[in-house]
Amino acid sequence: MRGFSQAGIVAAVVTGSGGVVQKPEEGDDGSLAQLGRYGGHGLTLGLSTALFAWIGWRVDERLHTGPLFVILGTFTGFAAGFYSMYRRLVIEPRIAARDRDARDEPGSGDGATGG
Repeated sequence: MRGFSQAGIVAAVVTGSGGVVQKPEEGDDGSLAQLGRYGGHGLTLGLSTALFAWIGWRVDERLHTGPLFVILGTFTGFAAGFYSMYRRLVIEPRIAARDRDARDEPGSGDGATGG
């Protein structure tokens, strides 16, 4: 086992700062905020799956249909939770970047026209 840390070497490569880890900038979220955000996505996925499975279980009890609605509810809840997570992590940032690029493009001042 090595008795020393390579964190300074990794930090130098990642930040280009000679081994000193830089403080987060003004707009950067801390790791606790990221934990809350991504943990929330995981909870949304898990709770939506559990809620729809429970609803399916209740419907199965009432209609005596066996595990049919539990299975359908589980897959529906997972799909809804996954779509929510995908929308917030992939689609919304993509739209925000596109809007930001569209907002910055007319003010670039290069005078070029597209066609």
